[in-house]
Amino acid sequence: MGDAPPSRTLLCIKKNGMVPASNPQELAKILSEHSEIHDLFIDGVERPVRRSSSTKNQKKDYSGKKKTQMKKNIAITSENRILALSKTEFGSVHDYRMLKESGFMEVLILHALWMDLGFHGVKKDFPSHNIVMPKKKPKKKELTGEEKDDNRVISSIRVKVEHFFARVKSWFIVSHRYRGRLYGNFRTVRENWKHNIMLIICALCNLRSFI
Repeated sequence: MGDAPPSRTLLCIKKNGMVPASNPQELAKILSEHSEIHDLFIDGVERPVRRSSSTKNQKKDYSGKKKTQMKKNIAITSENRILALSKTEFGSVHDYRMLKESGFMEVLILHALWMDLGFHGVKKDFPSHNIVMPKKKPKKKELTGEEKDDNRVISSIRVKVEHFFARVKSWFIVSHRYRGRLYGNFRTVRENWKHNIMLIICALCNLRSFI
Protein backbone atom coordinates (compact mmCIF):
# COMPACT_ATOMS: atom_id res chain seq x y z
CA MET A 1 0.00 0.00 0.00
CA GLY A 2 1.64 3.22 -1.16
CA ASP A 3 1.19 6.73 0.12
CA ALA A 4 -1.18 9.16 -1.56
CA PRO A 5 0.36 11.09 -4.46
CA PRO A 6 0.86 14.82 -3.83
CA SER A 7 -1.89 17.03 -5.21
CA ARG A 8 -1.35 19.12 -8.35
CA THR A 9 -1.86 22.27 -6.28
CA LEU A 10 0.95 21.26 -3.94
CA LEU A 11 3.30 20.52 -6.82
CA CYS A 12 2.58 23.93 -8.38
CA ILE A 13 3.22 25.80 -5.11
CA LYS A 14 6.47 23.89 -4.54
CA LYS A 15 7.91 25.59 -7.60
CA ASN A 16 7.77 28.90 -5.71
CA GLY A 17 9.75 27.48 -2.77
CA MET A 18 7.03 28.41 -0.26
CA VAL A 19 5.99 24.93 0.91
CA PRO A 20 7.14 24.22 4.50
CA ALA A 21 9.75 21.52 5.03
CA SER A 22 8.43 18.10 6.01
CA ASN A 23 11.69 16.58 7.29
CA PRO A 24 14.97 17.74 8.92
CA GLN A 25 16.92 17.61 5.64
CA GLU A 26 14.50 19.99 3.90
CA LEU A 27 14.52 22.33 6.92
CA ALA A 28 18.32 22.38 7.03
CA LYS A 29 18.39 23.36 3.34
CA ILE A 30 15.91 26.21 3.89
CA LEU A 31 17.87 27.55 6.88
CA SER A 32 21.15 27.41 4.94
CA GLU A 33 19.54 29.52 2.20
CA HIS A 34 18.28 32.10 4.74
CA SER A 35 21.20 32.84 7.03
CA GLU A 36 19.47 36.06 8.14
CA ILE A 37 17.00 34.03 10.23
CA HIS A 38 18.14 33.73 13.84
CA ASP A 39 14.92 33.37 15.83
CA LEU A 40 12.48 30.51 15.30
CA PHE A 41 9.08 30.03 16.89
CA ILE A 42 7.75 26.52 17.59
CA ASP A 43 4.14 25.76 18.41
CA GLY A 44 1.36 23.25 17.84
CA VAL A 45 -1.44 23.97 15.36
CA GLU A 46 -4.78 22.20 15.74
CA ARG A 47 -7.71 21.92 13.32
CA PRO A 48 -11.07 20.18 13.71
CA VAL A 49 -11.92 17.06 11.70
CA ARG A 50 -14.96 14.86 11.19
CA ARG A 51 -15.77 12.57 14.10
CA SER A 52 -14.61 9.06 13.25
CA SER A 53 -17.09 6.18 13.32
CA SER A 54 -14.46 4.23 15.28
CA THR A 55 -14.54 4.75 19.05
CA LYS A 56 -10.80 4.05 19.16
CA ASN A 57 -10.05 6.81 16.65
CA GLN A 58 -12.44 9.19 18.41
CA LYS A 59 -10.32 8.87 21.55
CA LYS A 60 -7.13 9.40 19.55
CA ASP A 61 -8.49 12.54 17.88
CA TYR A 62 -9.89 14.04 21.10
CA SER A 63 -7.56 16.85 22.12
CA GLY A 64 -9.03 17.26 25.61
CA LYS A 65 -9.13 21.03 25.30
CA LYS A 66 -11.90 22.05 22.95
CA LYS A 67 -14.29 19.10 23.27
CA THR A 68 -13.89 18.15 19.65
CA GLN A 69 -11.87 15.87 17.40
CA MET A 70 -8.65 17.38 16.11
CA LYS A 71 -5.67 16.76 13.90
CA LYS A 72 -2.50 18.62 14.80
CA ASN A 73 0.94 19.54 13.51
CA ILE A 74 4.02 21.20 14.95
CA ALA A 75 4.93 24.34 13.01
CA ILE A 76 8.35 26.01 12.99
CA THR A 77 8.21 29.60 11.81
CA SER A 78 10.19 32.77 11.43
CA GLU A 79 8.36 36.06 12.00
CA ASN A 80 6.74 35.97 8.56
CA ARG A 81 7.03 32.44 7.20
CA ILE A 82 6.22 28.85 8.19
CA LEU A 83 9.48 27.02 7.56
CA ALA A 84 8.56 23.47 8.62
CA LEU A 85 5.48 21.42 9.39
CA SER A 86 5.61 18.05 11.15
CA LYS A 87 3.49 15.15 9.96
CA THR A 88 -0.21 15.26 10.83
CA GLU A 89 -0.99 13.47 14.09
CA PHE A 90 -4.05 12.64 16.20
CA GLY A 91 -5.26 15.44 18.47
CA SER A 92 -4.40 13.50 21.63
CA VAL A 93 -0.65 13.36 20.83
CA HIS A 94 1.35 15.76 23.03
CA ASP A 95 3.08 18.69 21.29
CA TYR A 96 6.48 17.88 22.78
CA ARG A 97 6.30 14.25 21.70
CA MET A 98 5.54 15.38 18.13
CA LEU A 99 8.50 17.75 18.18
CA LYS A 100 10.93 15.08 19.40
CA GLU A 101 9.72 12.51 16.89
CA SER A 102 9.91 14.98 13.99
CA GLY A 103 13.73 15.14 14.21
CA PHE A 104 13.68 18.90 13.58
CA MET A 105 15.52 19.74 16.80
CA GLU A 106 18.75 18.22 15.42
CA VAL A 107 19.13 20.98 12.83
CA LEU A 108 18.11 23.89 15.09
CA ILE A 109 21.11 24.04 17.43
CA LEU A 110 22.33 27.39 16.01
CA HIS A 111 19.02 29.26 16.41
CA ALA A 112 17.11 30.82 19.29
CA LEU A 113 13.98 28.68 19.75
CA TRP A 114 10.91 30.38 21.22
CA MET A 115 8.37 27.98 22.75
CA ASP A 116 5.49 27.98 25.21
CA LEU A 117 5.13 25.84 28.34
CA GLY A 118 3.55 23.05 26.29
CA PHE A 119 7.14 21.99 25.53
CA HIS A 120 8.19 21.79 29.17
CA GLY A 121 11.17 19.45 29.49
CA VAL A 122 12.84 20.46 26.24
CA LYS A 123 15.68 22.25 28.07
CA LYS A 124 16.53 19.07 29.93
CA ASP A 125 16.50 16.91 26.79
CA PHE A 126 18.31 19.44 24.59
CA PRO A 127 20.75 21.29 26.90
CA SER A 128 22.90 22.56 23.99
CA HIS A 129 20.00 24.40 22.33
CA ASN A 130 19.13 28.05 22.94
CA ILE A 131 15.58 27.69 24.30
CA VAL A 132 13.52 30.76 25.20
CA MET A 133 10.50 29.80 27.29
CA PRO A 134 8.34 31.48 29.95
CA LYS A 135 9.04 30.63 33.55
CA LYS A 136 6.56 28.14 34.96
CA LYS A 137 4.85 29.06 38.22
CA PRO A 138 6.19 26.81 41.02
CA LYS A 139 3.66 24.67 42.86
CA LYS A 140 2.22 26.52 45.87
CA LYS A 141 4.54 29.47 45.18
CA GLU A 142 4.44 32.69 43.17
CA LEU A 143 6.73 34.01 40.47
CA THR A 144 8.92 36.96 41.39
CA GLY A 145 8.27 40.36 39.86
CA GLU A 146 11.34 39.99 37.64
CA GLU A 147 10.17 36.58 36.40
CA LYS A 148 6.73 37.97 35.60
CA ASP A 149 8.32 40.82 33.65
CA ASP A 150 10.46 38.34 31.69
CA ASN A 151 7.34 36.30 30.87
CA ARG A 152 5.58 39.41 29.56
CA VAL A 153 8.52 40.24 27.30
CA ILE A 154 8.60 36.68 25.93
CA SER A 155 4.82 36.76 25.34
CA SER A 156 5.01 40.12 23.55
CA ILE A 157 7.55 38.65 21.11
CA ARG A 158 5.77 35.31 20.62
CA VAL A 159 2.45 37.04 19.88
CA LYS A 160 3.76 37.85 16.39
CA VAL A 161 3.74 34.20 15.46
CA GLU A 162 0.29 33.74 17.00
CA HIS A 163 -0.95 36.41 14.62
CA PHE A 164 0.62 34.50 11.75
CA PHE A 165 -1.15 31.31 12.86
CA ALA A 166 -4.40 33.29 12.98
CA ARG A 167 -3.87 34.05 9.29
CA VAL A 168 -3.58 30.31 8.61
CA LYS A 169 -6.78 29.62 10.55
CA SER A 170 -8.67 32.32 8.66
CA TRP A 171 -9.05 29.71 5.90
CA PHE A 172 -12.41 27.97 6.31
CA ILE A 173 -10.99 24.53 5.52
CA VAL A 174 -8.58 24.81 8.48
CA SER A 175 -10.81 26.47 11.08
CA HIS A 176 -13.88 24.28 10.40
CA ARG A 177 -14.35 20.54 10.20
CA TYR A 178 -13.15 19.06 6.95
CA ARG A 179 -16.14 17.01 5.78
CA GLY A 180 -14.85 15.75 2.45
CA ARG A 181 -14.83 12.03 1.75
CA LEU A 182 -12.22 10.22 -0.32
CA TYR A 183 -12.43 6.72 -1.66
CA GLY A 184 -9.73 4.08 -1.81
CA ASN A 185 -7.10 3.34 0.82
CA PHE A 186 -8.51 5.34 3.75
CA ARG A 187 -5.54 4.76 6.09
CA THR A 188 -3.11 6.43 3.68
CA VAL A 189 -5.08 8.55 1.20
CA ARG A 190 -7.32 10.33 3.67
CA GLU A 191 -4.58 11.07 6.22
CA ASN A 192 -2.17 12.35 3.58
CA TRP A 193 -4.86 14.49 2.01
CA LYS A 194 -5.53 16.10 5.40
CA HIS A 195 -1.79 16.72 5.70
CA ASN A 196 -1.57 18.14 2.16
CA ILE A 197 -4.41 20.55 2.95
CA MET A 198 -2.35 22.03 5.79
CA LEU A 199 0.80 22.20 3.64
CA ILE A 200 -1.08 24.03 0.88
CA ILE A 201 -2.66 26.58 3.25
CA CYS A 202 0.69 27.26 4.95
CA ALA A 203 2.36 27.69 1.56
CA LEU A 204 -0.33 30.15 0.43
CA CYS A 205 0.11 32.15 3.65
CA ASN A 206 3.87 32.17 3.06
CA LEU A 207 3.35 33.37 -0.49
CA ARG A 208 1.01 36.13 0.70
CA SER A 209 3.69 37.43 3.08
CA PHE A 210 6.06 38.10 0.18
CA ILE A 211 3.58 39.66 -2.26
